[in-house]
Amino acid sequence: MFLQINPYKLKIFLLTLQDLLMRKYPEPKINKIGRKRVGPRWVIIAIVIICRSENIAWRDVPSMLSPCEFLIDEGYLLRIPSWQKFYHEFRKMRIDTLETFVIQLGTLVTKHTNSRKFDVAIDSTGFAIYGGSIWRFLKWARSRVKKTSKLFRKVHIAISLPSRAIITIQRSKSIDHDLKMFCKLWRKIPKRLVIRIRRMYLDTAYWDENLAEFLHQEKIIPVIPPKSNSVDHGYDSQQDLIVRAMKNYPGLYKHNVKSEWRASVEHVFGLVKLRPLRITERKESSRAKALLFPFLCYNFKLYLKTLEVSKFNF
Repeated sequence: MFLQINPYKLKIFLLTLQDLLMRKYPEPKINKIGRKRVGPRWVIIAIVIICRSENIAWRDVPSMLSPCEFLIDEGYLLRIPSWQKFYHEFRKMRIDTLETFVIQLGTLVTKHTNSRKFDVAIDSTGFAIYGGSIWRFLKWARSRVKKTSKLFRKVHIAISLPSRAIITIQRSKSIDHDLKMFCKLWRKIPKRLVIRIRRMYLDTAYWDENLAEFLHQEKIIPVIPPKSNSVDHGYDSQQDLIVRAMKNYPGLYKHNVKSEWRASVEHVFGLVKLRPLRITERKESSRAKALLFPFLCYNFKLYLKTLEVSKFNF
């Protein structure tokens, strides 16, 4: 979203998310002895989010901020901090707080754009990690270990339809099955949104009797394509009813699935990956935070549209 640190776009970012950032990242206790702080913590966190989303090296951040004179003129900062300050704040950020920030933005977009009832689509994607030495790449390339190696991480998201806002997000290893991660995704969906979900669009990886029954108990219609080897056992379970309906009416799923809504998750992943994310951190916690920044910027772009600020051309 940010091809460079544009002063105008940075100012809109600060003005729009000031209240949220101040609540999520409060100021630490002030020590009366010593020099004054460079600036509020939430301002530095906002700059960290922009720089890490654009793959800007930490050493280049102070020079990239030189056109942003309004930061000092309008009192956001006393002076431009060193790159160590930005990296220190990046390391102090908590992963769960960042995930909550993404979910909160998606919740605000969903409440403003969707009606009383809305649908949800769930899927996952993979990201490559470029940390480590050349030896690791050569070893894994020769052994043909690709998507199951430690070079990849998966991100699972649930989006609201038709707004396409991310309402929950979860990270996992590349070998973790999508069905296994559904429980963690479900726990993170805000309770005030769960009662408004009408349908849930899932792919074949989520085909399971327990999941279909669980969604039915939550008064949510599961739209899941059955596997080719699915068997109708003759009972009235949700899984048997779906298989029975598909066998008696072969075109029923394609008629009800709304393929453009099911593919909307892939559309979100495509928008997030328009600018390739290079994850070069070595620590697992730093990698997890780097994975969340692009999704945070995506939700922020949708949040701007709900505030009728789309004319700023983010």
